[in-house]
Amino acid sequence: MTISHLNSRRAERGGVDLIQFIIALIIIGIAAASATFSLYIGRGALDSEWRKKRALEIARDEVEYWTALIYEGQNGMTVPITLQEQTIKRSEVLDPLGDGVSDDIVCSIVREPLKKKIILPGSIDIENYLIKVHVIWQEPSDNPEHSFPVDTVSLQSWMIYKASIVGGSGSGGGTGGGSGGGGGF
Repeated sequence: MTISHLNSRRAERGGVDLIQFIIALIIIGIAAASATFSLYIGRGALDSEWRKKRALEIARDEVEYWTALIYEGQNGMTVPITLQEQTIKRSEVLDPLGDGVSDDIVCSIVREPLKKKIILPGSIDIENYLIKVHVIWQEPSDNPEHSFPVDTVSLQSWMIYKASIVGGSGSGGGTGGGSGGGGGF
């Protein structure tokens, strides 16, 4: 029997030799490695987007809190001037990553000083308060030598309140997050 005769018999049987099997394993390994890497990158991007959404919720809650404080201040409970004119900063856990406190991603919540404007169109006082809130945090990094930039979500809103000059009492028109707009700077 000659070698060409053996090759033709192997082709007739439809079998797979060792080289074809090894090449198939290499192709499957490369595909699995790239799929795993893509899932890892996708998971990181999804976590980052979740933190941005959570930061927006925190900023919205903070704006609503100050809107309610200002509204209540117009109805007899005044917001102290020191709270209106200073920047207020506090920390909160943005993303609890692990069991330990050191594993958590902590954000800083900064409220800029409230800016008040009074407009006198005719016989009505209209007071506008600009509320600006920033939520600042740093994304985690697997590589301690490479740090990610600080990420920020900012939200601003106008709280509008009008009071009648003649009557002395007023009606509140708090606008929360919708009237003055909101969004990143």
